[in-house]
Amino acid sequence: MKRTITLLADDWRCREEFLAGLDLPLYSMGDFTVLGIVVDDMAAACHTLRRAGYMVLDKRGAADILFDGPQQLPNMLDILRKATINADLRDIAETLYQG
Repeated sequence: MKRTITLLADDWRCREEFLAGLDLPLYSMGDFTVLGIVVDDMAAACHTLRRAGYMVLDKRGAADILFDGPQQLPNMLDILRKATINADLRDIAETLYQG
């Protein structure tokens, strides 16, 4: 079964657009985290990952990358960094507060 991880530009407008499109729970008592890859050049990152054989699906304010398992995450980051694209694996919902 394929898994997805979100690819997001390091830009607050893109993050706001992406988060607005999420189907979030109405109430959350604990931490809420969405793990994603944040990049400095979204178009180049999508192109680079597609060329490396990953399926990249465009979505509102972001893109989803399909992959087989967590062992592929370091490979994705290496591919992006070798293409001189700054890429970090981090919480992309860090600006959310649900009280």
